[in-house]
This record gives sequence, structure tokens and C-alpha cells, in this order.
Amino acid sequence: MISVLMVAGGNPEMSAAAVRTLKEHASYDYQLVFVDNGSAAGEDLARHIKPLLNEKDIFVRNEVFRSFARANNQAAALADGDHMLCLNNDTVTEGDWQVPLLEGASKYDLCGPNVRQLAIVQEIKAMMCRRVDGVMYDAEVSDVGAYIEGWCLFLRRDYYRRLGGFDEVFWPMFCEDSDLSFRVATSGGKLGKVAVPIRHLGSQDSLKYLKASWKDTINMANNYKMYARWVQGAIL
Repeated sequence: MISVLMVAGGNPEMSAAAVRTLKEHASYDYQLVFVDNGSAAGEDLARHIKPLLNEKDIFVRNEVFRSFARANNQAAALADGDHMLCLNNDTVTEGDWQVPLLEGASKYDLCGPNVRQLAIVQEIKAMMCRRVDGVMYDAEVSDVGAYIEGWCLFLRRDYYRRLGGFDEVFWPMFCEDSDLSFRVATSGGKLGKVAVPIRHLGSQDSLKYLKASWKDTINMANNYKMYARWVQGAIL
């Protein structure tokens, strides 16, 4: 069975659409572990999500915000499935998602539909997502610095736990997916790109709840952490 981990900071209608379309296109039983990560009480995520859940599903509300990494680790600790899909709440499922992911898992240790690349920027001592003409670069898994984007990331539950899950040093968000991908690769694991019929709307929670300047600052702070760890060899 697959356990789907979904962390939401709010956006109840969008979150409900993510849960509903996932359910509509499921070929087999699965478990959803949904974490309401400190949303405003007035948004009432529970009212939108709980009616969509099955008996094996879990709904958890954090009264205060936890980082994206910590909330996913919280969900992973509750998961029962042999495999885990970390899936954003700003997604729409448009077809059979389980078969391609399970086929991918037979070949790869960590897989997903989007592969990006971090590049070393020595001038500012940071690792930043590579862009071509201002657009994020679609990388190949064989590229140095390649990683599976965290909005749809699939792996075995025991492997995730053995690696220690997402590193919570990356607070409150960004770079936890690239760091996990790098740890998989350096431990001898194999990354893979898998075509999955799930559409990513893109950063809807952060766009709604974070000022652009704050988002940029958070991203850069974690870009520096990636450089410190993976280029300089610092222990963080």
C-alpha cells in the first residue's frame, strides 16, 4: 500500500480538490496522512478534508506552524504504507498515479515527475536552482546536482526513515527535497524520473501566505546551507 503524505498551510478548497482528484484516480487502496500545518482557524480545513477521508486515513492538525520538513516527517511517522508519496496540496491528479509510481519504485530508490538541478554559485557561496533565460531548468537525473522536486516525491517508507527523512535544518521550507535527493545519491541510491499524471499548480500556499521578499530570503538562506553542507562539507 502507498501512504500519501500531504501537508497544507491552508487553501481549503484547493486542498480538498487535491484530495478528491487523488481519490478519483486511485486504482488500489491507499492511505492519506493529511497534516493541517497551523492553518488559520477560520479556514476550517478539517470541514473540507475530513468528509473525503476513508477509515485508514489520518487527519492531524498542528495548532502552530511546523516547517515543511518537520510536518512531512510527522506524517511519515504515522504512515502505514510500504511506499510513501510526498504530495503537495497544490496538485490536481488527472489519471492513474499509482501504477507508474510503483513501476518506478521497482527501478529507483527515489523518483518523481520533475527533476531540477542545483548549481554552485561560488561568488556568493550558495547552491541555487539552475535557470535558463530565467526559467527553471528541467534536468536529467544523471546531471550533477540533480534532484527530485518535493511537490511529488516517491520512495519506500523504510528507506525514508533510514535516511532520517527530510532534514529539519531547512526551515521553514525549500531545499529539503534537494538535500534528500543528494543523500539518496551519496548513499548509493538511484534517482529516477517517472511520468505521473499529476499537475502541479505551483507554490500556492507560499504565494498566498508569504510575501515575495520573505520567500526569496528564506530560499537564499537554505541555498547557503546547501553550499555549506555539500560544497564545504560543514556539519549542519
